[in-house]
Amino acid sequence: MNKETIGERIRYVRLKNLLTQREFAASIGVGRSALVRYETGEVFPSVLVAASIAETCGVSLNWLILGKGGYRRDD
Repeated sequence: MNKETIGERIRYVRLKNLLTQREFAASIGVGRSALVRYETGEVFPSVLVAASIAETCGVSLNWLILGKGGYRRDD
């Protein structure tokens, strides 16, 4: 999967965790429609939402937002 945009990285994290859009949205505190807009690149998530994704899934915030560095928070 190509992960060049934050939307693609968000989708990648969700699929890697085997979560539906509804489940993932609930786990990060947003509605499913907001998550769809993040994944498609229509809307950029707020820093708080990005931090929630990183914390919930154990991924690096730097990787999630910028696509740089290691995927895991401890890489």
